[in-house]
Amino acid sequence: MLICFFCVAVAGLYVFTRPQLSYKGRSLSSWLEQLDCTYPVGDYDPGRSWQAQMSSEGAEAAEAIRQMGTNAVPSLLQWLENTNQDGRVRIELGAILHRLSAGRIDLPRIADQRRRAALGLAALGPMAKPGIPALTRTINDEKLSAQGCTALASIGPEGWVVLTRALDSSNVFCVYNALNSLGSYHAAVPGTTEAIIAIATNSSHGLSLNAIGALGYIGQDERHVIPILLTCLGSTNSQVRSCAAWGIGWFGSRASNAAPILSKLLSDPNPTVQMCASNALQRIKTGTLSGRTRSN
Repeated sequence: MLICFFCVAVAGLYVFTRPQLSYKGRSLSSWLEQLDCTYPVGDYDPGRSWQAQMSSEGAEAAEAIRQMGTNAVPSLLQWLENTNQDGRVRIELGAILHRLSAGRIDLPRIADQRRRAALGLAALGPMAKPGIPALTRTINDEKLSAQGCTALASIGPEGWVVLTRALDSSNVFCVYNALNSLGSYHAAVPGTTEAIIAIATNSSHGLSLNAIGALGYIGQDERHVIPILLTCLGSTNSQVRSCAAWGIGWFGSRASNAAPILSKLLSDPNPTVQMCASNALQRIKTGTLSGRTRSN
């Protein structure tokens, strides 16, 4: 039995430590681990892209992966598509490898490996276009949806099309992350704004607040969007009022007709609404616009 375990361990050592792409003497998986450890959490700004909020360590890892370029895509897709569950044999094999290597080697969990692969594709941006079909399959996966949507948003218009279609999904994780990604990347293709408006104006939709915010962050089609946000300013729900005020601000001077209503909200009983209205008025006054990107 010991001999069998040893053979399995040696085989596993080969499988999981075989040569990989490298940059500056470090393997692709090593850079992915660094990228994963610096994924934004906590004070994540929904109005800024994932790349714009990276720590210096994350930016270094992302740049290393971009230097590997399209050569990294096959490995990333292979890891992303690995849906085998961590079984007993794998766990035991990992323990054996850990002991044999004196703690220097650990088998990555499948879930970690898939998440890191999605982030690696996000780091590649447009170079990851071959990964769109695989990433599309991840956005309904609760454990991968956020990273998959981030990667699709990073790819560009082709990825935005997929995210726009995802807004009609019955999967709440899928819609939530698609809204957030489109908003944070200020991204839209034909049909994006209309799909988000449908969610924002549906009072029974649990993600209407997220949709209102996304309309502001995307900052497009003011002729239709601003009137909707103005209507939301009159809501009895303070969260709706604050989201709408914040969203209007992202249109800058194009939302000047909203100034009188926003001014009234400076005396709103809710301090968050007051703050959002003040911020919006400042943006309107200075003409500050959102950093929009789109494909029409």
